[in-house]
Amino acid sequence: RQNAVWLLTPTEESYNILEKVIFQDDEKLAFQALKKLNHCAPERAKTVAETLLNTEEHNDKLRMAIKVISSQLSLSNDNEEKDKWVEYCINVLQKSVDSKNDSMRDTVIFALSDMYYEKALYEIINSNQIDKSSKVFCIGQNYQVIIDVLENNPSEEDINMAIKAMTIYPVDKTVEALKRAVSKSAIEYNLDAVLSQEPEPAL
Repeated sequence: RQNAVWLLTPTEESYNILEKVIFQDDEKLAFQALKKLNHCAPERAKTVAETLLNTEEHNDKLRMAIKVISSQLSLSNDNEEKDKWVEYCINVLQKSVDSKNDSMRDTVIFALSDMYYEKALYEIINSNQIDKSSKVFCIGQNYQVIIDVLENNPSEEDINMAIKAMTIYPVDKTVEALKRAVSKSAIEYNLDAVLSQEPEPAL
């Protein structure tokens, strides 16, 4: 049945079928249906995902809804909307940790990373609820985000976050951007913890 979802042609009738499937009880099938809808009709998928945020508990449907909205916000220039979404995700992350819902926790972490948004990355880096291996993955995925921030009049917070990120997982191109940003800053920063490590090549 899950394969049948992906065989549907992108038509209005198919979208109606997918929506019906999403709101039925089979969570696994609903997960695939929303994924398919997001692939073919992202705006419609976002509307459905927003409905699920208000109606679903911590289940597969909510996990897919979070993925859909994060992936779409990665293309948005509305920082206010993105900031509100980051706040929502951090709240869900805390609830998932409290309830020991590891699949929801991981979904939220990687959905935040998939936004390619510095404030989402900062939350990941600063969180005590996220393990180092997950942080390494997210920093590797977002190394260019850090570079872009460092090359655009970075604040003291930006530079400190970059140092923290590169201490966790130094990426060669990002380390070079960090060194340039620090050399231009009037504030002195200690890069010993970064420079004492062999940086990984940017992928």
